[in-house]
Amino acid sequence: MISRFYLIPFFSILIFSCQSNGDEQNRKDSPMDFPELVRSFSTQNAGSAKFLEGKVHNVVIFISSKGFSSEEQNEQFHLLNEAQEFLVKEAKRYGKKVIFSNSFIGNDGNPLHIEDIETGQGRGNERVDWVSFLLEKLNTAPKDFYKTILKEQKVDHVLVTIIANQPGRAYAFAYEPHFDSEKYFLEGCIQYTSENGQKNCAASYAHEMLHLFGAWDLYKTFRTTNEQESLARQLYPKDIMLATSYDIYSKTIDSLTAYLVGLHPNYNPIFDKFEPKR
Repeated sequence: MISRFYLIPFFSILIFSCQSNGDEQNRKDSPMDFPELVRSFSTQNAGSAKFLEGKVHNVVIFISSKGFSSEEQNEQFHLLNEAQEFLVKEAKRYGKKVIFSNSFIGNDGNPLHIEDIETGQGRGNERVDWVSFLLEKLNTAPKDFYKTILKEQKVDHVLVTIIANQPGRAYAFAYEPHFDSEKYFLEGCIQYTSENGQKNCAASYAHEMLHLFGAWDLYKTFRTTNEQESLARQLYPKDIMLATSYDIYSKTIDSLTAYLVGLHPNYNPIFDKFEPKR
């Protein structure tokens, strides 16, 4: 029986499917200093992915219960790489420099074999101990693994992207200071190769990674309301935390999300209206 942690950290269930969107994003922003923490609930500056600036190392772990060919893995890595390029360009608009690097576990068509891979269903009780579960199979622990990556890669932030070769809804597991740091400090997300018959997209990868740096969902979930989504559609219609798209560059990191992930310091009281339910 798979154990679960029901006092779950803030995480996203990516309910919106990746959609085609031809809108172009033209907004420019001036360089800004690093912000204070948001004045309400946030996972910014907590855990292994603190804020979106500096050197970020991403450990990619491929898992499957049925096989995962090199070609299929490369297709997903292409999407991940596109997502990272998007985040770099968006950060640059705010005057921040981000450099991503990646390492791999279970690549070259040899994924970690995991039976009964659970998928996200948007109910809020999905499995969130994936990082510690998989690292235990590799005879290491999250905190030890994190310290090793910091030392070997000489980076500022570390995160884990788990990619499962099956349908499902992507979600992220971000750390809050009152959680068990030995088990949850190393933050990650899980992606699936498809959802509801549609292939995964780069915007999904970017959306989930942003959660690890402190971003909030802006669409209706079990932790956000219809009213919050409606207001987000008025104020931040192109924000990638509101909806994804197969055209990732039709999306943006708008002022709220940028503040939450550390791209600018300009607090606005309107931001608190989007605080997720605890």
